Amino acid sequence: MQSNWIRQMILAVFFLGTAFNITYWAIAKYDFKNDMKTAVTDASRYLKMSHGDFSGVERRYARRVMVPSLVLFLRNQFPVSRFIPGEYVDIAAKMDQLYFGIINILALAGTAFLLSRFCQQLGCSPLEGVIAGLIFLTSFFVVTYYTVPLVDALTAFCLMGCYYALLRRRLLWLSLFFLIGILTKEAIFLILFAIVLDQRKLCSAPLFVCLPWVIFYFGFFYTSAADAHDVTFFFSNLRQLLAGGLAAFRPFALIEALEVFMAVWFLAIYALRKCPVPDFIRRQQWILVFPFVFPFFVGEASLGRIAFYVFPIMIFLAVLALRDILESETGR
Repeated sequence: MQSNWIRQMILAVFFLGTAFNITYWAIAKYDFKNDMKTAVTDASRYLKMSHGDFSGVERRYARRVMVPSLVLFLRNQFPVSRFIPGEYVDIAAKMDQLYFGIINILALAGTAFLLSRFCQQLGCSPLEGVIAGLIFLTSFFVVTYYTVPLVDALTAFCLMGCYYALLRRRLLWLSLFFLIGILTKEAIFLILFAIVLDQRKLCSAPLFVCLPWVIFYFGFFYTSAADAHDVTFFFSNLRQLLAGGLAAFRPFALIEALEVFMAVWFLAIYALRKCPVPDFIRRQQWILVFPFVFPFFVGEASLGRIAFYVFPIMIFLAVLALRDILESETGR
């Protein structure tokens, strides 16, 4: 038992180091003044919230309180600038990136670790679990968006935690991860669909433990006519799509959905067709339509990092495909 804990700790440290390697650029090189005005416009809002200032922040962002609150807590309780040599250039200007980076590193490492355990629970070897974690950490949207001052890294950790808890039937952990996720980003609602797919019914214990936090979210955060507009936006856009037919679809959204996982799509399709897939994953395969459907119903230009949230299923299937391909090559 003790040796197993030591192995798990070594694996966690390995993922922690890898997460640091891919996040360093966002801490040291990310330029808030310029970059946040182009590709990553959300960062300015989270930066403002991390200083306790919610004035002028749109409601949809102001509800995502977890990461900015953690940054504010770290800034007040752990002044890490004391431990950084003063000769570092622009260190004062980089402190916000540093605190966001600390949270992102921990969240990304935790996600990779849980993904590794998730794959092992589904029959993968420890090495294949590590490969799954590395596929996650080196994915385009992780390196490009999950490392910068946004909330996506912690969202991915909560989603992965929910998936792992659902697989292991750990209802308390499922409820906890869902609560943290709902305070981080509303993308955690994707796990409700995953629960329905897994349980094959609308009334189940996993769904029941998440329901109080759904009620809390809509009861606490949605309190005005403006909020009601947010809730109905999806359905109003859906009606527009149905009325307009295929002409209403944005071609770029389809292209972006394909590029979310790039070659991993081919591996996933290969696994579904050629490999023995565990029942848990078979029940989840319909969630793979999410990257193709979701971008059509929202008013955003770039949704790749949101569509990437189905990564637990996609990456597991990719590992299955790689195993089958490599074993076939070895057997020749």
